[in-house]
Amino acid sequence: MAAEYTPAGQTRVDIDRRLTAAEDGIEAGDFDFARQLAYEVLGEADRPADRVRAWNVVIDSCGQAMAEIADVFPEAVRDAGRDPGLLAQLHYRMSWRAWMVGGCATRAREHAVRAAELAARTGDRRTELMALTQQAALELFLGLPQAEATLAAALAAPHDVHAMTHHNGPVYLKHRFHLVRDELDEARAELRTLVYTLRQRGSADSLSQCLNGLAQVELLRGRCRPALALARQSLRITEDAGLSQGPAWYTLALAETAGGTLGQALAAAETARRHSEDDDDRLFLPRALHAEGRIRLFGGQPHQAAELLARTGRLETAQGQRDPATRRWHADLAEALALTGATDEARTVIARARSQAERLGRPGVLATLDRAAATVDAARGDLDRAVTGHERAAARLHAAGYPLEEARTRLALARLHRRRADEPAARTAFADALRVFTRAGARSWVTLTRTERDRPTPTPLPETPSWSEHLTSTERNVVTRAAQGATNRQIATGLALSVKTVEAALTRAYRKLGARSRVEITRIILGGAGG
Repeated sequence: MAAEYTPAGQTRVDIDRRLTAAEDGIEAGDFDFARQLAYEVLGEADRPADRVRAWNVVIDSCGQAMAEIADVFPEAVRDAGRDPGLLAQLHYRMSWRAWMVGGCATRAREHAVRAAELAARTGDRRTELMALTQQAALELFLGLPQAEATLAAALAAPHDVHAMTHHNGPVYLKHRFHLVRDELDEARAELRTLVYTLRQRGSADSLSQCLNGLAQVELLRGRCRPALALARQSLRITEDAGLSQGPAWYTLALAETAGGTLGQALAAAETARRHSEDDDDRLFLPRALHAEGRIRLFGGQPHQAAELLARTGRLETAQGQRDPATRRWHADLAEALALTGATDEARTVIARARSQAERLGRPGVLATLDRAAATVDAARGDLDRAVTGHERAAARLHAAGYPLEEARTRLALARLHRRRADEPAARTAFADALRVFTRAGARSWVTLTRTERDRPTPTPLPETPSWSEHLTSTERNVVTRAAQGATNRQIATGLALSVKTVEAALTRAYRKLGARSRVEITRIILGGAGG
């Protein structure tokens, strides 16, 4: 309104007021209005500072869809000329573009470092703090040792109110540093304070992103109901404000996976993926793929899960990820690969992630990798070693404070005990998993655990030393089910083995028992003869 009533002849005042209104529009989530004013200014302004300020509005109003404004940056840089202050603002935004659109964290860090240096030289504290925060986030992702020091510099006085309450500011990033160190309570405390502040005064975008972060922390802490409520609230805000919806749908997918149903979770994950693909957002696309892959994995679709999770891994690795605690897809991919029979590939994924996690000191990541390694052992038929590995992983996850991951591991342990025909141990493990899932309000996991616990176990066929003594436990389990008429795929599903492992076990059993067909195997086992 002030811009509309500016007297004629006061062009600079008019431009300043319109740009201020445009910047306020971004804070309020009215991006169309902000862009309209910015382009009006660009049609009239000739001062480099005004033009770059208008270009910044155009860039900031695009949300996750930075790929759509590729032509903006060359013009903005040309308008900035050699002005270090204006170039600092643009290098900061080019850092985001290099990460989100270019998919290169190393290049993004170079822009962030340059932005921080130029901003410090010109006394632009806000841009300096935002650039230092971006630099710290990238160094964390890249596994660089200076990340902590860079964040400390961003958090140091003098502060800037806008930077300290922004979702790309140092206070928000601080919670991510807590997360990689498995400090879940500290991460929650940081975000709760920030969310409270943003509810009083803050942009819709920052509030939505902070609610996403808080929902994800609550899930890690095993509080599924609050997480689901926060995720739904974030999505409502993004829809009402016309923000990019990929991040909110991703968070909702995570929350529904635990606290809702797998069907709702899958729909949310697919929506998150479509939004990220439409925006050409390489920053959130791998996260959406990870969420979808996990749902497929939990729903008993390991082949589809492996494809999605492998794509996640390729994207994150290409971007430069060297800290497995920043995006924790590695163990899920390894488990999916193991369940499809690709155990060598699974071991490679585990070995690479373990090396990085050990170098950086990431016990929570190492615990999930222990579970993945145990899944590989189980897929190879080494059930005793698999049981030991799952027990160790469950203990480490309990110590690190990840209840849902602990319970997921105990559910896998129950399946293993049942495969070994140790029903009392299986029942105990099912009960342990169900207790944690119930306390967490993890509805989908409670349903899955109860279903598996109550599923009738196959009636064991009579074993006599005349045939069973020649076979391993895996071979005995496989041929027993084969004799009952199960297909190789049914046997693989029932025993949580890969089809390749089942085929190999049957081949060995045929050779040891002198059988050439399933008919002969059935006759040998049912008759108790053979040799």
